[in-house]
Amino acid sequence: SVFALELSAPGAPGELRWPFAAERLYTTYFTTNMAEPFRPLATDLATNRLPLESGGYYRIGVRQP
Repeated sequence: SVFALELSAPGAPGELRWPFAAERLYTTYFTTNMAEPFRPLATDLATNRLPLESGGYYRIGVRQP
């Protein structure tokens, strides 16, 4: 399925947010180059927020525990 990602306002510390569903675990992935594979940033998150550390491309994976 598809869900929307939300970025914090410009000038604020960067944060990526997405809709949260109970009983789901989230994994965030990152790459600076779309020609390269995404690498995991954080796995098995039980939250819907991730501080952004650098510019690039992010992907969110979701699974049932």
